[in-house]
Amino acid sequence: MTGLKVISHSANNTQKSRNINLNFKTSQGSILGPILFLIYIDDIKHSTSLNLLSYADDTTIYTTNSDIENLYAAELIKLDDWFRANKLALNVKKTYYSIFSPTKEPNHFNNILTLNNNVINREHSVRFLGLNIDEQLTWKPHVGKRKSKLASSMFIINCVKNQLPHDVLKSIYLTLVHSHLIYGITAWGNAPATNKLYLMQKKALQLINNKAYTSDTDPLFKCEKILKFHD
Repeated sequence: MTGLKVISHSANNTQKSRNINLNFKTSQGSILGPILFLIYIDDIKHSTSLNLLSYADDTTIYTTNSDIENLYAAELIKLDDWFRANKLALNVKKTYYSIFSPTKEPNHFNNILTLNNNVINREHSVRFLGLNIDEQLTWKPHVGKRKSKLASSMFIINCVKNQLPHDVLKSIYLTLVHSHLIYGITAWGNAPATNKLYLMQKKALQLINNKAYTSDTDPLFKCEKILKFHD
């Protein structure tokens, strides 16, 4: 990319910089940068028969195969060729792989996975777009993370419940509790061990309404027009 004019704003917006040449660069935080990046990597999908899912600058590659040993070999070589041809380097610290098998754990896979002579580590639980997905799809790590988040949020609500009006407390509940419960719930909402989250949701409603922990929460859900977790 050449001939980019960099604007230097002055008090009266009249000063402009000279033209400068940029090679394989764009300004940090610019609107143009992400667009150029997406154009630059657009043909990666033609380099492999594996499935690609991209979100912003993160790309996930996925496929299915009953032969774990040969699942990756040929296709990763193709991806390596694409990286080299496009002058890109794999960030090994941000790259990992997982083997999803709901019925059994494929521990017998002991091969070292490499790309461009870089070792890619295996993760048994990965964070993907805000969801913690484990290889057996039990969602236990994700539920555990939600419990931790809700515990911190409820501590905050408990500290301010006597100082703030109800409408503000409800806003805090929707922001710090409800948002963590509903995000991605269609994927993990029926997972085992989620009943604890429902109990914490009930406790949060009792807190914002200044009710005892033994009080009935059904009227609270109806009054606040909030669905129960399992609903």
